[in-house]
Amino acid sequence: RLTDVYIIGRRGPVEAKCTNVELREMGKLETAVPQVDPAQLPEAVDGVWDDRDRRLKERNLATLKEFAPRRRGELPRAVHFVFYASPVEILGGDRVEGLRLERTRVESGRAFGTGETFDIPCGLVIPAVGYRSVPVPGAPFDESACIVPNTDGRVGPGLYAVGWIKRGPTGVIASNRPDGVTAAHHIREDIPAGGKPGRAALQTALVQRGVRVTSIADWQKIRAAEEGTARPPAPRRKFSTIRDMLAILDGS
Repeated sequence: RLTDVYIIGRRGPVEAKCTNVELREMGKLETAVPQVDPAQLPEAVDGVWDDRDRRLKERNLATLKEFAPRRRGELPRAVHFVFYASPVEILGGDRVEGLRLERTRVESGRAFGTGETFDIPCGLVIPAVGYRSVPVPGAPFDESACIVPNTDGRVGPGLYAVGWIKRGPTGVIASNRPDGVTAAHHIREDIPAGGKPGRAALQTALVQRGVRVTSIADWQKIRAAEEGTARPPAPRRKFSTIRDMLAILDGS
């Protein structure tokens, strides 16, 4: 029976890569209470950051401080945030019985081992080693930040970046959506009216190439089918393949 989940970070709470929206949601779980060791929380955000990053880190730190007083017995389960720890060994024989971690210290944004270890008993280990985008042929790429260098989404003539390839691996769908809106505005500014043949030419090209088009009305049918097959409290049961989605449109 699942009772405790440990989220482990090699660096500290200030360096944690998550949005404040994501973090606050952890405090609203119906069956699990967040647990944070107040001794791992600094008084304030130190270091040199741009204004946007500093605001995010200050909000995250404030949220973690709100979690710190919460008690383990509030809810049946708990989510433990453990910072300054790096996994070094999975313990057990035929099955996982624990995780051995080395305590770390952070210097200039990097985590270094201290040689001191401790164990967490557990029956399941799930690695989350991070995200690295794949360079796009012909586009610039920042190897250290793993992004396509851009100016507010503009990469070069006719080339734009949105989402994680623009900002790095942080945020959720709601965080990425504004990037798409910004890119659309850039495209509208960069391509003057009459500069491209437009929708009619696209529709003609798709027909000539035999490309199947899914309209907004088709998407609404797919959405209705997903909602109609959902098991409460899930809002919908997502189709996992394009073939299944098209089958709904084809009446099969």
